[in-house]
Order: sequence, then C-alpha cells, then structure tokens
Amino acid sequence: MLALWISFFAYWRHNPGASVTANLSGNLAAPFSLVMCAAVIRNHRRAKLEHDWLDWACYALVGGTFIWWRVTALAVSTYVVCQIAMTLGYVRLIIHLAFQAEENTEPMLSWVVVLLGNILAVPKAVAADDGLALIFLARTIGLPAIVLGLMLRLECRRFATEALAYLDAENDYNDHE
Repeated sequence: MLALWISFFAYWRHNPGASVTANLSGNLAAPFSLVMCAAVIRNHRRAKLEHDWLDWACYALVGGTFIWWRVTALAVSTYVVCQIAMTLGYVRLIIHLAFQAEENTEPMLSWVVVLLGNILAVPKAVAADDGLALIFLARTIGLPAIVLGLMLRLECRRFATEALAYLDAENDYNDHE
C-alpha cells in the first residue's frame, strides 16, 4: 500500500490537472504489481521454494518499469508494460494455487487489493477504444474470477480436511473411552 500511495502522489504531482478518478483508474498497475511481487517473494521465503523464470520475469518487468517510468515519464508505454507485469503475476498466482495448493500461505488481502486495482482500471480500458480494450476487459473479469474460484476451492478443501481430522480425533478418543 505504501508503494501505491507513493506512486499515486508522484503521478499527481507531475499531472496536477488530472482528476482523482483518472489517476486511480490509469496508474494503479505498477504499485499493485509490486504488492503482488512482494507477496509472492514472502511466500517463497516462508515455504522455502525456488524462484522460477516466471517470478523473475515479473520482478524484472515491474522493477524496470518503475525505473523507466521515473526517468522517461512515458505514461502510455509504461502502463502497457505494467499491465504485462500484472498479467504475469496473475499467471504465477494461478500456477501457485493450482499446483502448490497444500503449501499455499498467501493472504487473501493481497489479491483483493489486486482485484480492486483491476476494477478501477476498467474505465481506462473502455475509453481506449481499440482491440486491446476487449482483451483487457476479458482479463480484468476472467483472471480475478479464476483466482478467487481457486482460493474458494482451497478454503473448502482446507475446511473439509480440518473437519475430517477433528472427527478422526474424536473417534479415537471415543474408542479409548
């Protein structure tokens, strides 16, 4: 969230005439990508997993984009690169949820924040009026739905596992009695 506000006020300072809505809808991709990367890094450290090429690609895109953004102030190109980085982060999260479900320790808050960023970016996609707008809208709706669906499935599985373990423990206790 700190990265979000630093990014927001830095952009607002350079574009004082822009509205708050324009700032929020058009400039959330990079800070949200940073939040996503930070969550993935923290999870890797906690689970002691090796980084793969998709992680490094996401980190490089986000880090390079921030440097490029501050040096050149090319807002449109930077926005596109940030969206690519965010998409890579989503792909990495989906892979993590799908194939490392039992070791998943990601907090839901990080991904709710990312989802909020995508929702706020919808007006910019509609205003773009080009072929990429439809792709962006489909990704904005589809990827969060996939991620939240996987998270719900994991929570249901975790709840069922805990319930079965409790019943087994209770049965063992009754057998001892």
